[in-house]
Amino acid sequence: MEEKKMTTWYIAKRQLKMLITERQYFVFFMMFINMVFAGTLPVIAAFIPRFIIDHLVSNTIESDIIMTIIFLTVFSLICAIVAVIGEYYDLGYFLGMRMKEFARINKKYHEIAYAHLEDPKFVDKAKIAFSAMNGNNMGFENVYHSIF
Repeated sequence: MEEKKMTTWYIAKRQLKMLITERQYFVFFMMFINMVFAGTLPVIAAFIPRFIIDHLVSNTIESDIIMTIIFLTVFSLICAIVAVIGEYYDLGYFLGMRMKEFARINKKYHEIAYAHLEDPKFVDKAKIAFSAMNGNNMGFENVYHSIF
C-alpha cells in the first residue's frame, strides 16, 4: 500500500472539489456572506467610540449622538445575526459532507478482504482513517472549521 502525503491544503482542495462536484454553490455564497459580515463587526466596533467622541467634542445635540449609537448598534446586530446564520449554515453542510465521506469509507471498509483485518499495520491505518471522521474538532470537518 502506497502512502500519500496529506497536507491541510491538499485536504482543503479535495473538499472544495467535492462541493463543486455536488454543485453546492450556495455554500460558497454563504461563506462569502459570513466573511463580509463577520469582518464588518470589528470595523464597526472601532468606529463607535470615534463617532461618540467626535459628537461630544463638536457639541452636537444629544439626540444626534443617541441616533448614531442606535444606528451603529442595530447595524452591528444585523451583521452579527447574518454572520452567525452564514456560519451555522456552512457548519451544518460540512457535517453532512463528513457523514457522506464516512459512509463512503465505511462501505469500502466492509468490502475488505478478511486477511487485511488480521494485519496489525492495516488495522492501525484504518483506525487513523476513521479517527479523521470521528468529530468536528479534528480531521475532515476540522479543515472546514480552521480554514473557512
